[in-house]
Amino acid sequence: EQLQQLENSTASRIRYVLIAPSSYHDAALACDKCEQIAHLQTGSEMDTLQALHEWCGRVGARDNEMVTYIHNKGSLHSLGGLNALNRRMQMRALAACDTFASPLHKGQCSICSARFSPLPHFHSPGNMWMARCGYIRRLLSPRLLAQVMDQKFKSMTPQWCAPRQRFVAEHWAHSHPTMVPCDVYPGKSVMWAYRGLPTNDDWPARAAVAPRFELREFLHFLRTKERSCENALNADKSDRLFVDWLREHVMRKWNATYPVAMQRQKGTLWVSQYFDMLTAQV
Repeated sequence: EQLQQLENSTASRIRYVLIAPSSYHDAALACDKCEQIAHLQTGSEMDTLQALHEWCGRVGARDNEMVTYIHNKGSLHSLGGLNALNRRMQMRALAACDTFASPLHKGQCSICSARFSPLPHFHSPGNMWMARCGYIRRLLSPRLLAQVMDQKFKSMTPQWCAPRQRFVAEHWAHSHPTMVPCDVYPGKSVMWAYRGLPTNDDWPARAAVAPRFELREFLHFLRTKERSCENALNADKSDRLFVDWLREHVMRKWNATYPVAMQRQKGTLWVSQYFDMLTAQV
């Protein structure tokens, strides 16, 4: 259903990577705008993100060229209908990102998704988003970022908390120091993972520059519902001490992955303003 929605959207071209056995051919993937750029028998989001990174890095790519990243969420994991709800929310949010009134089109943010979450790391739950090629080109390649994260944060467990290995895919698009996120879903029920997904379209889809909620909302979710990263993120500390630790952790991560950008952007990062605001809240 995602390809049908995209075919009726403003997207001028739909380039996709098919990950399936070599004998697999699906006529449903055929559409006037579609172009299959690879057919892999095995693979992951690291492969599809790599293809997008290379597209934005090609000769002639324009900085203001918009790209949208989607995937058939849940193709490997059946979650009793939650995957379909997730895809529905993601596609509705991306349509809102693509309006001329959205902060992304106005240049007020660099990446737009259904939800931006600062925990357990900067990411968009579900990992579907829209961004400009000028921003995407600043990113390390997905595989290189995964290598650096594995080297620098190998003691941080579980892997999805750092993130490391395949979980880097969900963090990759939000991994640069110059990242300014915006998101669309207004409800507090969706923080990350599959909890609280809307069951209908009865919600206003309007993009706004993040953060939409105070950090304590995400922190409460971490401490009460998604506790697997509580120890890794030192979330047992007071709110004030946690904010101080998180600021230091994010800066340490960016100094390890984007040291040149950190020197150039010192003092002008969106995240600096974000943490100043968080400190004032606690």
